[in-house]
Amino acid sequence: MNRLKKWHGDQRGYSIIEVITVILFIGMALPSLVLFFSHAVVASAEEEIQSKALMLCEQKMEEILADKMSPSHGYSWITTPNRYASETISGGFTRTVAVVTTGKIYNSVSYAEITVTVSHSLITPIQLQCWSTMY
Repeated sequence: MNRLKKWHGDQRGYSIIEVITVILFIGMALPSLVLFFSHAVVASAEEEIQSKALMLCEQKMEEILADKMSPSHGYSWITTPNRYASETISGGFTRTVAVVTTGKIYNSVSYAEITVTVSHSLITPIQLQCWSTMY
């Protein structure tokens, strides 16, 4: 009994094998955690850019539809070729507007197909499209 107590004694601290095991475990788990968090940060940035691009699309579409409803502008004003120029917006965004009237007839009613596109180098372009008639 005395020998056993002498051999084990009062253990204070960790053995070298326990320390090496913990270091190996952390070394294997850490790269996976870093990779996970880096992907989360990139995805978050892309979602923020997509949200801003969608907001810029909606903003321009509302402007165009307000122009159509305006007593001083109207349908013929918004369908004038090159009425809405391409814009470069801070933050790396580019916004374009396409208004197509050629061949656009539905149930004998002519309409304009309005497409607003916002581009950014980090996302696929976001598009909003609507139809507008003279009425």
